[in-house]
Amino acid sequence: MNTLLQAFAASPQFLTWLQLHDALDKKSLISSLQTILDCVNGTHPTIRTDPSNPATVIRALNNLGWVIPEQEHDPHELLHVILSSLEEEAMKPKKVGCLSDALGDITAI
Repeated sequence: MNTLLQAFAASPQFLTWLQLHDALDKKSLISSLQTILDCVNGTHPTIRTDPSNPATVIRALNNLGWVIPEQEHDPHELLHVILSSLEEEAMKPKKVGCLSDALGDITAI
């Protein structure tokens, strides 16, 4: 995990992509990765931790249905999991409300 995070942190294109797809849900994989990579790069505005803890990334992957055992040592498989999960999150349609949802129950008027 640490090797992948360091590789992602060293890629300006990857960091820019994360910023373009920033999610409002702070528990999302995109937000979790953006936070941990900002910590790795020392650019996070408030968090100054060393070493950085990737637990939020693992929790985000768990929330997406991935089970990552502690003994997992295959970086290629983990890279595939992270990239496919990021793609799914980025392509997930945004929840769009209906005007009637905003108006509430107008029959009570």
